[in-house]
Amino acid sequence: TADRRLDWITAQGLANLGLIAELHDRDTADYAGAVPMVGFGAGAYVLDQWLRADPPAPQAACGINW
Repeated sequence: TADRRLDWITAQGLANLGLIAELHDRDTADYAGAVPMVGFGAGAYVLDQWLRADPPAPQAACGINW
């Protein structure tokens, strides 16, 4: 489930100096690619956590609603 996957990603980040990976190897689950890659792996993680807390939607400077 999504909750189990999020818990696993959180545990991986905590075990690796708080760094959230963008990619994991399909077979070994090792980090793949550049870490940290702010905005991809970590960005998606933070957005997911933020959405789970259900805060008001941010407003983009250009007026587009997220």
